[in-house]
Amino acid sequence: MSRSTFSLILLGIGASIFYFFFLDEWQALKLIRADYDAANSAIERLKKIAAKTEELRDTYNSIKAASLGKVERMIPQGPGAADLVADLELLAARNGVKLNSVDFTLPASSEGTSEASSGEAPGEFNLRRGAFTLPISISISGRYDAFRRFMGDLELHERIIDLSAVNFGASEKDDASYTVRANIYYQ
Repeated sequence: MSRSTFSLILLGIGASIFYFFFLDEWQALKLIRADYDAANSAIERLKKIAAKTEELRDTYNSIKAASLGKVERMIPQGPGAADLVADLELLAARNGVKLNSVDFTLPASSEGTSEASSGEAPGEFNLRRGAFTLPISISISGRYDAFRRFMGDLELHERIIDLSAVNFGASEKDDASYTVRANIYYQ
């Protein structure tokens, strides 16, 4: 056997050993390298998320106490029904209308309310709004100009009140009766 033939046989044996034994290991090493790159990419994304979280936390912590107090008055912790009724009585007295009743339950027929159309149950947390919803019905009576002033003051009230319906009817004298259906929000 000549030296060159022997070298070719050894080269063939070496290639066979590489192909049968090391090729699988090389493929496994490629998969590990791809996993390593994916893990590094995920770590980079998590670092960006952590940085954004810190930025948002700093922004939240930089909000002044007065501003947080305004938000607390607009969307209080808990329904705050007693405070709302007191505020409504004050608004009614200031504008010359009579506050007949304030009802914090849904009417028997809820087909016309926005709550029924959106499929949201009363008192259910609304993720889009970030608050619980409490439907109310306010019944008042008085002259139309006094009612308009009352509605203007209600619009400027510090608590968020989302009107859904206003009904009115004539009564004796110059007075009319008004029913206002609305939603209030709380945390």
